[in-house]
Amino acid sequence: MFKAIEAKLIKSIVNQNGSAILLAKQLHLSMEDITNVIEQINTRCKLPLIYQQQEKIVINQDILEKHSRIVQVLSQLDDRVFDKTIRKKIILLILLMKNRYLPVEVFIDANQVSKNTVVADIRELKEEYAVKNIKISYSRRTGYFISGDELHLRSMLISAIMDILELNNSTLILYRTGLFDFTAIQSLRTKLEILEGKINISFTDDWIRKLPYTLFSVIERIKQFQVEVSEFYDLKGTKEFVTVKNLFWEYVFLKERDLLYLTFLVMSSNVIIATQYDSELECLLDRCTDQFIQAIEKNLAVQFIDSVKVKEDLIAHLRPATFRVKLGLHVINAVTEVFTEEYWYFYEAVVNHLHFLSPLFNQTPISKDEIVLIAMIVMGNLATTSESKSLFTAVVICKNGRAISHLLADVISDWFPNIHIAYVMSKRQFEDVKPEVDFVFTTIPVQTRIPTFMVQPFLSEDERQVLIKKVLDTIQQDPNLKAKEVISSITSFIPEESKNDILEALEEFFGQLGPPTFEKNSILSSVSQVSIVEEIEWRQIIHRSYEGIYSRGNVTKNYITKCQQSFYHSYTTQIISNEVLLPHSLPENGVLEPDVQIILLKKTVIAPNQQSYRMIIALAPGYENEHVSWLVELNKKLRISKKREEIFNAKTSQELFEKLK
Repeated sequence: MFKAIEAKLIKSIVNQNGSAILLAKQLHLSMEDITNVIEQINTRCKLPLIYQQQEKIVINQDILEKHSRIVQVLSQLDDRVFDKTIRKKIILLILLMKNRYLPVEVFIDANQVSKNTVVADIRELKEEYAVKNIKISYSRRTGYFISGDELHLRSMLISAIMDILELNNSTLILYRTGLFDFTAIQSLRTKLEILEGKINISFTDDWIRKLPYTLFSVIERIKQFQVEVSEFYDLKGTKEFVTVKNLFWEYVFLKERDLLYLTFLVMSSNVIIATQYDSELECLLDRCTDQFIQAIEKNLAVQFIDSVKVKEDLIAHLRPATFRVKLGLHVINAVTEVFTEEYWYFYEAVVNHLHFLSPLFNQTPISKDEIVLIAMIVMGNLATTSESKSLFTAVVICKNGRAISHLLADVISDWFPNIHIAYVMSKRQFEDVKPEVDFVFTTIPVQTRIPTFMVQPFLSEDERQVLIKKVLDTIQQDPNLKAKEVISSITSFIPEESKNDILEALEEFFGQLGPPTFEKNSILSSVSQVSIVEEIEWRQIIHRSYEGIYSRGNVTKNYITKCQQSFYHSYTTQIISNEVLLPHSLPENGVLEPDVQIILLKKTVIAPNQQSYRMIIALAPGYENEHVSWLVELNKKLRISKKREEIFNAKTSQELFEKLK
């Protein structure tokens, strides 16, 4: 179907991450040649199969999902050989969707590796799952078969399909297996879109793509393995169950128990827009979330600016999480390790107060990935942005749901103070609504004429500076954006007699086009805020540590009294790091100005629980959470052994101040 150069380009895009520069080098083509080949491919397919966005060249996944003929052709160009982890997922997927013994050739064809490699992979799977009472049997005459607890096997099936769908161009991999009817999968997606309207929810881009495959694989297993499953009757009679039952009417082999399981599976999916379900769960969600928010505010010494929004965001995540835990499913959070490294302060706070949410999960422990998503929601709702000061508007598009979307929106607001994040959307919402904004920040490729920037929730300092430069260059080069900023700068000086003022405003405007500056550690500004003392008695901690803040007129006596009451009652949670106490109370108890006083002890103080502490950070938190960024940075320093020891070994107040600021 394709010419040689077209096939080479497609093969290269399938096999790697789609860097335009790298593709041009590999194929010995100019960027203009690459553009021409892409146009030829799209013309031949009569579809926009491939498109370029910034430095990336990607295959349009929507086209793959909807056109099986394209999948069939492209799969012939897909010769990827995967690592062992992925090969084993593909083997599991095939075993779990077939109710018969399977010859080794089936797994060889799907993975495109040798027989010896497949046999070794299956041997490892057999050993891994034997301890979980899952048995992989082998017969020389008929092949391989998997058996065990049905709910466990379904969870394994769902995890396998979810992991495979995380891969680039995963539709081509699923086509290799010969297990999937792509017409049926499109039909299931249509049903889910109908379901969204009927129960007033909106799935994330990630879930609306993955859920049809998951439902298809589970339905296929149910069809072949008629097993009694009765653990999910608490949804019987709800609006959600009735809606799912009506939508799946043509699957005559599905019994009520199966439809209940599918309802749970649908309810475990992340959403952008959420609604209350017909379930007693809502009362429990409301109570547990309120308690959790109050505890977090008290522990972190913060106040959520919009308490309604943070509660909505938490419930929107926790609701499907309760269903995931019951089904034994684990959410994939690609930024877990990065987040815990960068923002351990928030992660620890959530871990310490997770017991308020435990009733939602029947005391079942939840995964680190789920905990980090909760911490991301907490952090994402602490940032404050001012729409009135923003010259431009933007939309953030993310496939993964509220936690990552809102964190990304707040991070971008910090990087670009003059850009107001007007919308946080899924790709589908963006395409339907077509918001009028100046910029698009997205984690997934989108097609639009609006200036678009591909971003990730966490960027290195170098990557951040590159992004800032790109945005500033775009403003400089786009006449509309340039005019918008100029007009904003001189609006109040339009009268003719104000030419000098206009000139000054323009000079100020052009002077502000450099990269945004960030005010760091503003709460710690003077060496008078730190001291090194020989020792402090346990009962004197609050009195001694707040002397300086009170003398500066930044807190009332009532605030110190409240600190005393809360600290001695819950000092085990008022810490920022090992051996570092963080006494504090809420701002409304008497904070007049945000402030901090730091005391380094030469002789450690011993708490009633026999824990020793070397430093006290007396905090007067701000009403607008001005202290949070400083505490996060301080926590990072204290978690690095070398910096921690340098701080603890400071000899003078000046040296200590320099280490902390």
